[in-house]
Amino acid sequence: MGLLTSSWLTDGTILLLTIIIAAYFYVTRNFQYWKKRGVFEIPPVPFFGNFAKYCTFQMSPAHLFKKFYDQGENFPYVGIYIFDKPYLLLRDPEIIKRVLIQDFHIFSDKLSHSSKNDDISNQNLFYINNPYWKYVRPKFSNLFTSAKLKSLVENVQDVIQDFNDHMDLLKLEGSGKKVDVRDLTDKFTIDVIGLGGFGLKLNSLKNPDAEFRNFAKKMFGFYNLKRAVELTCVSLVPQFATIFDFRFFEKNSSQFFSKAFQEILDERKEKKINRNDLVDLLIKLRDNDEISEDSHGFQFEGDNLLAQALVFFSAGFETSSATISFTLYALAKNPDIQTKLRDEINVGIDKNNGKLSYEMITSLQYLDMVIAETLRMYTALPVIDRKATKDYKIEETGLIIEKGTPILIPTFGLHYDPQYYSNPNVYDPENFSDFNKSSRNPNVYLPFGIGPRNCIGMRQGILVSKIGVALLISRFEVTLLKDTSVELDPKSYFTTMKGRLFLNIKKIDTNKSN
Repeated sequence: MGLLTSSWLTDGTILLLTIIIAAYFYVTRNFQYWKKRGVFEIPPVPFFGNFAKYCTFQMSPAHLFKKFYDQGENFPYVGIYIFDKPYLLLRDPEIIKRVLIQDFHIFSDKLSHSSKNDDISNQNLFYINNPYWKYVRPKFSNLFTSAKLKSLVENVQDVIQDFNDHMDLLKLEGSGKKVDVRDLTDKFTIDVIGLGGFGLKLNSLKNPDAEFRNFAKKMFGFYNLKRAVELTCVSLVPQFATIFDFRFFEKNSSQFFSKAFQEILDERKEKKINRNDLVDLLIKLRDNDEISEDSHGFQFEGDNLLAQALVFFSAGFETSSATISFTLYALAKNPDIQTKLRDEINVGIDKNNGKLSYEMITSLQYLDMVIAETLRMYTALPVIDRKATKDYKIEETGLIIEKGTPILIPTFGLHYDPQYYSNPNVYDPENFSDFNKSSRNPNVYLPFGIGPRNCIGMRQGILVSKIGVALLISRFEVTLLKDTSVELDPKSYFTTMKGRLFLNIKKIDTNKSN
């Protein structure tokens, strides 16, 4: 005999149904939030909200948020739900400008954060919020000046030589050879960031099993389901990061980098090495750090110092590697663009006595247009996230954005909007000619964000990508293999290609081409 009825089975069924009904009402309790405020919303489904397509890995975040953007056509913003929480997706460029620039003081904080137990992730410049962000950000402002970037190019000449030697060893004469392009660009960018920023000769191009190469693969490689879920929750649903101890920096990789970073600091102190790079800046910040009213107790030491080094290394190599790979794929699909770019690069190299330099690379206008177009079509971040630090009224519509409301700005939606880019699905560097740039609203091109919290390493990331593309395209032709195509990985929060990218690479006679 049961407690409620004459049968334990009936009691169990009643209890189960009660739990399901209670859970249903709990997870749908906010589902009228945007509708009640007169905001166009995408109809959510219980438990998932509007995030079911990603949770079942049917659609990458980039494509999913673009879909929401497209569904909200003619509206300045769209209301969506990630699980049970309401988020506001902005569409209007002028509202975006106010959120990211004019009223930045209200939207200075990011939504994203790692587990509360993960100080290394939460204290890095990418995630840190005010009042600390306002103190930390200016400390790195002179790290990416023209003089520093020129120095970086000079410091990585050994990597450039290693790259050329590596390509020669592949024996790509004749009809060429199938090459894993993503693996190649990973090795190149890891070596560049390692030597240029940290003074480390990592030798990834010479040794495929180099320690830092394996570390980097673990840091951002979506090698298992747990890591994919972990990074997505940290980026979009940080309350889950706290509950499940999800981390932006993978724990074992963080420990490896921590040991390596301490060895670098010790060597510089012992040998009195000065390379005028990121490590030197961090040492200076540590040695001259004083607690002040502006610092709010933040100090450049321990995990706080390590956090900055780790984010500059990981973000620096990953974004540049992806940009180079996507560019090479686009050039393989568009041989006319590839030929035009090669001609410009080789003319520049000839005028510079056969050497790549900062001045030469930055003078190549068509290369700049090519990289900009790649970043339009394959932006690393699917959304720019912010969080309202107090109630905010949108003047045009009267909508009150309540304090704590997550704000998402869908980069793919803007970058593929035919209102701003004609034929947005076609790779066309002419989108970034002087005329087209000047005639387009600047707030609809956001590969690095805009405003005070834009990507501080933007100029370095673009420069490293240009060097990688120039090195390869100047001497080699890339073409598609049969059935070569690129899809975005539906598991990855960041814009990452699914699987590897293999292209045919053939050495060309540069004298003949000129």
